[in-house]
Amino acid sequence: MNMWGRGVMVVSAQKFSVLKNRN
Repeated sequence: MNMWGRGVMVVSAQKFSVLKNRN
């Protein structure tokens, strides 16, 4: 469960970073 939560957080952060960089 902890690993899954961490993975989701990492993916979300990466997606957010990409969106911010694109803007």
